[in-house]
Amino acid sequence: MSVPAVRARGAPQPLPLLDIRVDADRVSVSIARALDASPGVALRADECRRQVLRGLGRLGAGRASADGDEMFVRCRSGRRARIADVVARLERRIAELADRPLPGSLVEAALGITPAERVAWTRDGRLPRQGTGFMRRGQPIPLYGYPVAAIARLIAEPAIVAGWRMGAGSGTVQAAGPAPS
Repeated sequence: MSVPAVRARGAPQPLPLLDIRVDADRVSVSIARALDASPGVALRADECRRQVLRGLGRLGAGRASADGDEMFVRCRSGRRARIADVVARLERRIAELADRPLPGSLVEAALGITPAERVAWTRDGRLPRQGTGFMRRGQPIPLYGYPVAAIARLIAEPAIVAGWRMGAGSGTVQAAGPAPS
């Protein structure tokens, strides 16, 4: 059973991000398609799983469980009518995850860089920012978000980050392109 997301009139209908299976007493949701379709969701796979488990928990007679990319719950008979609403809400939340700027910790883990490299490369413009916030701890500390598309490009082309590392000792700023050969 696949439930279409509610969209404004005339807006193109996206492909469903979740695969839903409803059995006699169980509802299963697979996030494999969402992980393949969007680097933003793939980088936030744990958060995606938590969202689905929380949503399924509202349907179930017990705690929702996970087996890899598939989550499931035994569904109470009185809550079967809510499946479509819960799935539509989950689709919207996962679509929001796909576009939300990435926090610095995820960028560091995805690119295999240190916090010092991330801060320096953000400051000199090699890592583009998307959104800024501040936290006060004595002095204001900037919190940057990073665009998913730019980070996905850097993941796909690790030579760019390697080139930045090699150029870091010379003090020169290289453009965000392939490393010179």
